[in-house]
Amino acid sequence: MGAKEPIPFLTDEDVPDSVGDALRGAGHLVYRAREYLVQGADDPVVAEAASHAGLVLITHNWRDFRQIVGKQSGLTRRQSEYLHRIEMQCGQPKAAERIMAALGLIEHEWTSLQGVPDRAPLWITIGIQTISTKR
Repeated sequence: MGAKEPIPFLTDEDVPDSVGDALRGAGHLVYRAREYLVQGADDPVVAEAASHAGLVLITHNWRDFRQIVGKQSGLTRRQSEYLHRIEMQCGQPKAAERIMAALGLIEHEWTSLQGVPDRAPLWITIGIQTISTKR
């Protein structure tokens, strides 16, 4: 069962096009950072853009984004607390396969957040052998 509404994703520059293509094929909206932001934009800029637009950021650069969230980075505290993100902790060649394996969980978690005031952000980690969500 898919999400009722398409999920809006923002893929960071380090995410292969195959990930966005797979998500679009599943009926979701995909924006690529390199198409909408200045190439090589700093991570805080990418995080602010995703947070402000209500997009789910997908990145392989997850360590840097973990440091951004909760620290002074140009994001307001509220924006950083509500940065929806998917951390790809698998290799880039396996990224599309792994995100599709996690898609049911992603759709369920996204749907469960809709209409909930002061909700926690969507935060999913996709590894080579594990998929987890944080609430």
